[in-house]
Amino acid sequence: MLARNAEALYWIGRYVERADDTARILDVAVHQLLEDSSVDPDHASRLLLRVLGIEPPTTNSTCGR
Repeated sequence: MLARNAEALYWIGRYVERADDTARILDVAVHQLLEDSSVDPDHASRLLLRVLGIEPPTTNSTCGR
């Protein structure tokens, strides 16, 4: 096997593992939202977006102007 092919397979494995970890985080968060009625869905979803490295939109967004 060529070194570049081995390296490509290594990085593919890393990215697949990262995607799997992200899917597990999302799965736990969704189940928590569905099962726990005391959790505020808006707050929980914003917190989840921050954990995933996505900046949630602000409530006073200027989109649509």
